[in-house]
Amino acid sequence: DDLDLQIDQAAVTKYLNQIKSLRAIRFVSQTGEGKFGLEKSKAWLGLELKTKDSKTISISVSRTGINETANRYTSVSGLQGVFTISAEAAVGLARKVVDFKK
Repeated sequence: DDLDLQIDQAAVTKYLNQIKSLRAIRFVSQTGEGKFGLEKSKAWLGLELKTKDSKTISISVSRTGINETANRYTSVSGLQGVFTISAEAAVGLARKVVDFKK
């Protein structure tokens, strides 16, 4: 809502590098995003990023894994299937706009 918000470019770069360095722990399923809570309406976190050539990459992260502290299910546009990432990595992706404020 704040049109005059000054963004800290270093904080944004650090966050994008964090996303870039994400690694799947394991492959879970070829299909079944609904089964893992990755639909847009149910996902805990959804990120949409645009590349330099205006391609959109979407990342969805489930609310929980097998239990509250388990690894999270994840899907990435352009990659077929469902993967897991660590719960710690998933929580590290959650940011608010104020986290990028100068």
